[in-house]
Amino acid sequence: MSCLVKRVPLPSKRRGIAGTALVVKLACAKAAEGGSLPDVTEIATSASSSVKTMGVAISNCNLPNTVTKNRIPSDCMELGLGIHGEPGKEILPLESTSVLTNRLVKRIVDYCDWSNTKSVILMVNNLGTITPTELTLIIGDTLKAAHTHGLTVVRHSGGTYVSSLDMHGFSISILPVCTDPYCYVQLLDQPTAARGWTPFTATGDYLNTAPIKIPPSRDILSMSGTEGADSVSVKAVI
Repeated sequence: MSCLVKRVPLPSKRRGIAGTALVVKLACAKAAEGGSLPDVTEIATSASSSVKTMGVAISNCNLPNTVTKNRIPSDCMELGLGIHGEPGKEILPLESTSVLTNRLVKRIVDYCDWSNTKSVILMVNNLGTITPTELTLIIGDTLKAAHTHGLTVVRHSGGTYVSSLDMHGFSISILPVCTDPYCYVQLLDQPTAARGWTPFTATGDYLNTAPIKIPPSRDILSMSGTEGADSVSVKAVI
């Protein structure tokens, strides 16, 4: 469920975005282990009401056979836009990924009442044209942001789960596990043959590993991903 609007009269009317992938995975895993239809429905309903997502992009998607005008200025980014190209909540100047991921995680944490838990599942979703190198850097900054805001990430992953054609951006989804009455972690860990699924991993001691030294002014979203081995993102890692 999107964190675009703080309060919507009917929660069912809020945008269902990348968090949908987590809901489907958990429900399908429950069905695969022999759960009844009410059991599967309970898992899907619980996860759908708990998972929260916030996205950002520097371009809206281009629909096939249509001329699409990018409404986002070249030096700006849009927060909260929908996967079908729906306008977001606000347009802001471009920021480094460390600042941006902190902003998105804070928005999600402020939106939710997670007083009963700090353990979460975290998913970084590629909305379309973020490169693998860029995505890796974004995941690292997102994990640090989650830690900064007091969250304990028990599982995390990044990949193209719910894309929006060629939109250049990403979203962050956070699912609290609470006391895990529905065994979210166990269901998430179940293997699947779905070709588009990137498995989640235990976060472990990730934050205590030596950080990659990269320029502090890097701006991942503005990297085109078409510059080959000479791109800024590749130079940053090398």
